[in-house]
Amino acid sequence: MSLFKNLEHNFDYITLILKLNGNMCNMRCAYCNSHEELKDLNNINLNNIFNYLAGFKDYKNILVLFHGGEPLLSKPEDIEAILDFACKNLINKINVQFQTNGLLLDDKWLNLFKRFRNIISLSVSFDPPVGDMRRYVTSQTGNYREIVMNNIYKFMGIIENIGVISVCHKYNINGFKNFVCSLKEAGIKNLTINKYRPDIKNINNFYISEAEYVDMLIDLASFWIGQKLYKKINIQPLNSLFAGETNKLCLFKTDKDKCFAFRTYFNAAKHYKFCARMADAKVYEMSKECLDCKIFSLCGGGCPVEKKDGTFCEARFKLFNFINFIRSVGDADKKFES
Repeated sequence: MSLFKNLEHNFDYITLILKLNGNMCNMRCAYCNSHEELKDLNNINLNNIFNYLAGFKDYKNILVLFHGGEPLLSKPEDIEAILDFACKNLINKINVQFQTNGLLLDDKWLNLFKRFRNIISLSVSFDPPVGDMRRYVTSQTGNYREIVMNNIYKFMGIIENIGVISVCHKYNINGFKNFVCSLKEAGIKNLTINKYRPDIKNINNFYISEAEYVDMLIDLASFWIGQKLYKKINIQPLNSLFAGETNKLCLFKTDKDKCFAFRTYFNAAKHYKFCARMADAKVYEMSKECLDCKIFSLCGGGCPVEKKDGTFCEARFKLFNFINFIRSVGDADKKFES
């Protein structure tokens, strides 16, 4: 069953993933299989990017996601030209997000983001400190965590929507309670915790099972609710899971065609009608096993690229039983305080 059936004229929403530097990055995180060596970035063709963006002017809601690698390796003047074009030519609702490791957030980017502060959000890749020995900086001196946090503080005065995105893996899975507390104290209001999800070809020592990830989420949710931290910091995927039918997270969205809500652009010769992970893995549709599963209507089957371990279905079922239990409790605070 193709993911791309009858979707060419769905103009409700789209996420445009711009990987203008490919997977080039100024870090070498040990769990990342997709980084590339740094090289000359003078080959960005702005007119090609403009032509590509113009093809989406009819969509009602557009998220332009600058991704990598590290998107801030681009020249600020090139990004400014792209943002100017998008604001003038994408006439419906547009939002822009940069997913960055935070090391390059300097005054040049600060001044640029001031111009577009009403549409820009930042998603800073930052993990619990117990996993820092697996994150390597290639070209910058100083304490990695201090640099990133100082940059976040500086940009919090300019951009309202700044969040942290973390990868949960074998070496940091027990560090998220303390991490949530530290982010709350820092005034950061949004955290996304993604399971380390290698594609089928790249299972390694960082891998955790779906059951381990779900147990971490349930334990963290109990702590988050019991300590009333939900009043200070949002945690994904928990917020979306508790929201039920409004859930928009692709890993849990119960739509067999969900991957078609993304486009990925590298350059005029390399762009896809889905996320780049699918192209890299040469996986283009949800497996029949997932589509036929009795809990597909609850869990959405996760990512088509990810190799599902033997705990996947049972763990997802456990997670949704927990979510439904919390929804059924009249006063969740009292339930978790008892």
